[in-house]
Amino acid sequence: MVLLMAAVVSQSTALMARGEVANAETETKIEVNEGQVSEVKSEYISKTGNITEVYQEGEYYYILVGTPIEGIEYVINNSEMIIDSKTLAFLQPSDLKVGMEITVIIAKNAPMTMSLPARVSQPEAMIVHSSEVNVDVSYYSEELVNEENTLQLNIERDTYITNKKGAKMIFMAEDIKNQNAMILYTNTTRSIPAQTTPKMVLILPSTDPEQEIMDLEVNVEDK
Repeated sequence: MVLLMAAVVSQSTALMARGEVANAETETKIEVNEGQVSEVKSEYISKTGNITEVYQEGEYYYILVGTPIEGIEYVINNSEMIIDSKTLAFLQPSDLKVGMEITVIIAKNAPMTMSLPARVSQPEAMIVHSSEVNVDVSYYSEELVNEENTLQLNIERDTYITNKKGAKMIFMAEDIKNQNAMILYTNTTRSIPAQTTPKMVLILPSTDPEQEIMDLEVNVEDK
């Protein structure tokens, strides 16, 4: 694992020197009206598509989503978080098959090669789609409303909430506030924003080192 990460860093450094590495945010465009200032807090983006190729080399799996020209190839291993949106079961890379529709969560600052296809190593999570379940990846406010103001969460006692580490602890609605999160949900109200009681909430870690230190200090104080 250490050798792979060293290789990835080395490769990314070399590609950057040739101008051949972008990041996942490069393709994200935000339109702001003239005179309007909008602070974007979400640190993640999601990419959805169908798996067109899966192959394995050693302990690593290469998952191509989309075409070799316009798609993205994800490099993962057995430590990746892969979730079946219908059953909420955690899957293995070997469970991923050609034809499956998946949503991949990527940090906006994640390195992405400028090769064809573009390649991303170790995304934050992969969600296998179900026609019955919707996926939202966003920053959730103090009122549990996403950054796009399209979805508000109603958290109940039996709502499944976890974090990227799969920590064996009880999370509450307070733990989702002012955090990046992945939401799996079904029915919504017709209000603005739509309201839902999610099936699952995955709290995503901050990619900002300063924010991580602040969160650590808060946790220490709580103990």
